[in-house]
Amino acid sequence: MLAVVVGQANALPTWDAATGRLASKHFDTMKRMLLWMLAGVITLTSAFVLVVVWMTRPQTKIADGFSEVAFQDIRAGETEAEVAQRLGKPLATYSEETPEEWCFENQATAQPERWIDRRLSSPSEAACLYFMSGVVQGARSAQEGALESLRGKTADEVVRRMGKPKYTVPAGVKVTMRYSEPLNPTDSYEVFMVILDEKRIVRGTQHFVYHD
Repeated sequence: MLAVVVGQANALPTWDAATGRLASKHFDTMKRMLLWMLAGVITLTSAFVLVVVWMTRPQTKIADGFSEVAFQDIRAGETEAEVAQRLGKPLATYSEETPEEWCFENQATAQPERWIDRRLSSPSEAACLYFMSGVVQGARSAQEGALESLRGKTADEVVRRMGKPKYTVPAGVKVTMRYSEPLNPTDSYEVFMVILDEKRIVRGTQHFVYHD
């Protein structure tokens, strides 16, 4: 009985004056177990985040011959034929009547190469304003509500608030060359579009992630 009591007493942590810490084999074992448990939690959390990012990544079909590097080099003033020569045939080309349109820079600059970085810092749709009779009549943006205060403002007032637009399209026919589409109708996908005026001259480009 005495031996058991002595053994239990020896197993209890004791204070080591030299190190200023508790000294015990059981204490060290417990510390190692806690470290392993912490490592396991971190690993499981990281795996969960990776699965979520992978499952929600943009599911995009890209036109044959398309190159994002070439897309980024497209400049205003180029012709539709020059665009097709550099990017290939678009998946779709469509025209629509539009009032004067001003589109501003989005967050699509300096895109990371790795898909996980692209997903976590995905570019948003550019803010576009529509003018009729010289004042803003409407807006389109992922944060459309934030642009409501610009309704009724003149072009000069818009420039003072938002700076110069990335590109403008005169009132009339706007032509869109679309180089991407979702793999499935309900997928989020990465949008690549070239915008032309009714003379089929490039006015600008749009690149953003559409979240369904």
